Amino acid sequence: MNISLSEILLVLIIALVVIKPERMPEVAFKLGKWAKQLRGGMNKLRRELDGTVNQLNEEVGLRALPEQSEINNENRH
Repeated sequence: MNISLSEILLVLIIALVVIKPERMPEVAFKLGKWAKQLRGGMNKLRRELDGTVNQLNEEVGLRALPEQSEINNENRH
């Protein structure tokens, strides 16, 4: 997800209009906390799914799927 500087500035300007400037630090702190929790939850879910997929692959005798970086390296040659 790429966000340009102009998009960030636009969001900040809108936030200043909607949220009073004295509340901005509080709101920014809460947003950061929520983003951290969301990122942690997504990482946990990814690890659990990877573990489940690997377990199923072992049960049916399939080899583990290559990492995306390995696929990219093979395509370059």
